[in-house]
Amino acid sequence: MYWLSGKPKVKYFESALLAIHSTLGVITSMSIRTQVKKLLGDGLTKDEVFNELIGQIDEEKLRKTLATLPTREQRKSNRILHGSLVFLLSLNILFNLVEQLGNNFTTLYDLLVNLFILIAVIQYRNWVFLGGAIWFLSMFGLTSYQINDVLNGGLTQLELIAFLTLGITILLIIILMLTIKSRVFPYTTFFLFKRNEFQKVIYQKTPNRR
Repeated sequence: MYWLSGKPKVKYFESALLAIHSTLGVITSMSIRTQVKKLLGDGLTKDEVFNELIGQIDEEKLRKTLATLPTREQRKSNRILHGSLVFLLSLNILFNLVEQLGNNFTTLYDLLVNLFILIAVIQYRNWVFLGGAIWFLSMFGLTSYQINDVLNGGLTQLELIAFLTLGITILLIIILMLTIKSRVFPYTTFFLFKRNEFQKVIYQKTPNRR
């Protein structure tokens, strides 16, 4: 008879509805990026996506999502740069795998980080282009031991070629990452966003008037 009484049943359904509402809110939040990414992939401009979704999604969240995703035109115009970056990152991982044959824990750590960066670059994650450039810049600095080896001729010819190839590869990776960052994501820095005079997030290179 407990379930047939009025108040307990109402209270039970109220709790259930609140739980469902909370779950749907999380799902909606998680699906914003997927929804925006699909529309941009279909060829819509960022302004067109903004106009289509502004009534369905919180404006701040929508602007931030748009700011962290490239349009189809941006992907197309930067495909050579992006493809070259993916190739060089894969080449660098190959170097890591060769070094890993020596069971070097540091190299294993570098390998895992480089794999993470490669996946993020393929997905066009906005934060990875600056973050990755900083990571590779730290790797680019030569240790005193390596400098002495190079200056004193302590490396074999094969080791010297491999050393120089790796250095040039890392330098090119840094240049490509910073170039793509400036061309596609000039309005974001990691998880921070540039704002216009109305304190609204700028989601495209030319600040919009909204």
